Amino acid sequence: MMSRRTVWAGWVIGAAWLAGAPAFAQTPREASAAVTPSIPLDDLSAEARTRVRSVIDQPTLKTTGRAETFVCQPAVYDWLLDHPDLTVRLWRLLGAKCGDISPDGRDSFVWKDGASHVHWDTMLKRPGLRVWYADGVIHPGLFLPTVPVRAVAVLRYSDAKNGEDRPALRHQVELTIHTDSHAAALVARVLGASAPRAGEQMVGQIEMFYAAMAWYLEQHPRHAEALFAQLRRPASTDTPMKPSSKSGS
Repeated sequence: MMSRRTVWAGWVIGAAWLAGAPAFAQTPREASAAVTPSIPLDDLSAEARTRVRSVIDQPTLKTTGRAETFVCQPAVYDWLLDHPDLTVRLWRLLGAKCGDISPDGRDSFVWKDGASHVHWDTMLKRPGLRVWYADGVIHPGLFLPTVPVRAVAVLRYSDAKNGEDRPALRHQVELTIHTDSHAAALVARVLGASAPRAGEQMVGQIEMFYAAMAWYLEQHPRHAEALFAQLRRPASTDTPMKPSSKSGS
């Protein structure tokens, strides 16, 4: 499993290249041609449109994830999209290592990990579509510079068919990043990473964060009940909760 620090370092590694879920819950992935989801800018407020255009008009990195089809309850998937702070708690209850995500007002959240922090807002939310705008700083590691980052993520999803005639969704994420190319280039030289691969990992982590959890909750309904019951308790009481032999189905 890729560490959270590697994931966020990938943001600046990928940007530098253009300038110069946890394994136990993975869902099957399918290859697909890259699709460029258009952003309905006219549906955004004037302020939101300005912030989004500041990224998409001057992209340092643009990458599109694979289209994935997975079995889940669509209502649960929607709930996860709206509650990344609680989705992180669910991952931790399954034993995953995750950075902190905290709510910061309506449809706004903050991710923190050491000197790195990223704030994001939901700029557009409607059935089958989310548009997120994020800004913050990433600190890839000791002796490396802090890199300012702005990003726009577009998530599209729709009902899908599967061979078992069970509820399923198909989703795909497009991520556009703008960052300081000089600082990012230094990080890339030090870490020696491949930006194309880093870009795939970035988008893959976003997709897996939601899809794999929605899939897991569908596959293990009794354990899901226990997990959601824990969410009603203080986060300070959270400890990893393994499914019992009777709750795995």
